[in-house]
Amino acid sequence: MVRKIDCFIPCRTNGDFIKNLNFLEINNIKLVEYTIISSLNSKLFRNIYLLTNKKFFFSNVKKKFKSLKFINTKSSKKPFYEVIRKLNNIKYFKEPIDICVLLPNYPFRTSKTIRKVYNKYRNYNLNFIATAKKDYHFYFKLNKSKYKYINYSKKINDRKSITPLCRYAGGIFIYNSRKIKTDFTKNLNITNLFFLNNHESFGIHSLYDFVTASSLINIDDSILSEMSNYKN
Repeated sequence: MVRKIDCFIPCRTNGDFIKNLNFLEINNIKLVEYTIISSLNSKLFRNIYLLTNKKFFFSNVKKKFKSLKFINTKSSKKPFYEVIRKLNNIKYFKEPIDICVLLPNYPFRTSKTIRKVYNKYRNYNLNFIATAKKDYHFYFKLNKSKYKYINYSKKINDRKSITPLCRYAGGIFIYNSRKIKTDFTKNLNITNLFFLNNHESFGIHSLYDFVTASSLINIDDSILSEMSNYKN
């Protein structure tokens, strides 16, 4: 069984809606730095790599985090698992490793949670695990010309009794570099998921999310966790 684990933080210079999103500052700390700090505090990783297409941005971050390593991705759009698969193919890693990918747009993720996810990965002897969120809402899908409920019955009065829809959230992926090389959804089942509450599953994708995170960053996370609709 693979015993060594490295961390990879894919850090595009352009977000989907905000330019240089991961390098913008919240409370005088760059968004990507929140992830670097949590990865260091987890004390799990031999190496921590920043995957980015701009060496200039990496150089600025490395001034604060001396042990950080750089991988030039060349592309700002290529999925991280394709970049890591290519590194595997060219024998970049000298030995088999477990890989932890931490997406940089989840500032409320904690080092404690990273360790919990890794412990489940190890204890269940998994090849892949990801963080997710349970959504207890009423969703709709278009069926011909009408919209119909998904996972909802008129007999249900309490939304917590709805069978939840699950989606990736929280931005933590851990997998075996030799066995998982393509689309993660092909390996998905309930064992492969570690569920987060609303707080840690909150991601920044838009300007609205960025403003929201800026207003919440200094609030005690225990308060936010209590307000969330799901706990581990």
